Amino acid sequence: MGIQQTNNLLHLTLDIWQDQVFFNEIAYPAGHFAADLLNVSPEMLQELLTLGGTISHQVEALVFAEPPRFVQLLQETRPTLEQLLDILWRCPPYCFLDKAQELQAVDVLFSPASHNDLLHPYSPVRQFFFRYLTAAFSIPLGIYHFSVAGLYFEVEYLRRLKKRNETFFATAAHDCFNSEDFWAMMQKLSYSTGLSP
Repeated sequence: MGIQQTNNLLHLTLDIWQDQVFFNEIAYPAGHFAADLLNVSPEMLQELLTLGGTISHQVEALVFAEPPRFVQLLQETRPTLEQLLDILWRCPPYCFLDKAQELQAVDVLFSPASHNDLLHPYSPVRQFFFRYLTAAFSIPLGIYHFSVAGLYFEVEYLRRLKKRNETFFATAAHDCFNSEDFWAMMQKLSYSTGLSP
């Protein structure tokens, strides 16, 4: 399992088999990466969200920018993206990505040789560029939403368990994820971060 996976910022594959998760041909216990993401420090998460928010605004400006402004915005966006990636590479499973490959993609996308392709509205390079930046600002939001959902599940359900066993855990998970309160909270969270529900 985990063989011939293509894992990068845009595409992660986790193979799951018999209570194990396989990533880049290495087996991890089920829940390994989820637990790691739930343990991202509030400071690191805040930094990721701040940088992701900056990139989100830069993407919006880039989409509508005329060529001279577009090139200027590229120069402003790259350092923000690199700062975000530096933090993301400390969070599993992103820390297991091929860092050299990701940096090469950034070098190519932001190089002057790519400017013409990036400025052409229907260019595959431009489409890839915007998908890459969208992934960069979406991943921190995904981590944040996952953390909030995990904390809600812990506080509202797991702390009230009469017993700590599979049956009680499964019942709590069912009750939580079928709860109107849970989904109302997640919907408010989506609106507060500017995402559609």
